[in-house]
Amino acid sequence: MKRTEGVQIGNGEEEKRILDLLREVLRHRRMAKRIRNVETLAWSDTQSWESPRFKWQGLRKPSVLVLSAGLQGRLEIGDWKTYLNWRYLQLNTRQTVHIAQPSIQALLPALLFIAAATSLDFNIGQYASELFASIFGPPVLLLTVYRVGPAMRKLFLRVDSVAAESLGAMILLSLFKKIDSLSLPENENAKKRHGLAARLWPEPNITERIANL
Repeated sequence: MKRTEGVQIGNGEEEKRILDLLREVLRHRRMAKRIRNVETLAWSDTQSWESPRFKWQGLRKPSVLVLSAGLQGRLEIGDWKTYLNWRYLQLNTRQTVHIAQPSIQALLPALLFIAAATSLDFNIGQYASELFASIFGPPVLLLTVYRVGPAMRKLFLRVDSVAAESLGAMILLSLFKKIDSLSLPENENAKKRHGLAARLWPEPNITERIANL
């Protein structure tokens, strides 16, 4: 195990099997070649289990897959297959529109406000547009912020539902329950959010993901 720039490069059997699975999953995905041909896996204590990332290594060099260190050595190879297929789900147009609907609806007041302000500026003048913005801008902003968090959670949960249709609800549910049983600090902290903080937080916690399936 080699440590570099805050991550640990892994080169054991587990890493090799995960990379083989990843290349198989990404083979037919519309992704850059440097990502599809990833050759290195790293573990990081600061990487969220829900959001693996590809670390850029430079032009024409394969990226490094960075995973949460909390999952290292704690999932079976079948779990990793489900995880990677869930995380890099290929969506069709209908599924994309369905998933995006909550976010579009949450941003609609802001979009209408911008359109109205632009129309006033064009048809009446800058003063009318600025007056309109000063009166209606703050409440529209507050309304948008209040709506975005729940909308983003719905988006993530719809992705889970679509993935469950493809992978099997029980298979994905089993993965989430197993990850929940690991008591990762990020999951335990997320469960403690209540009130306004919980409403504004854009990602669902693991309990919400499980209940959604």
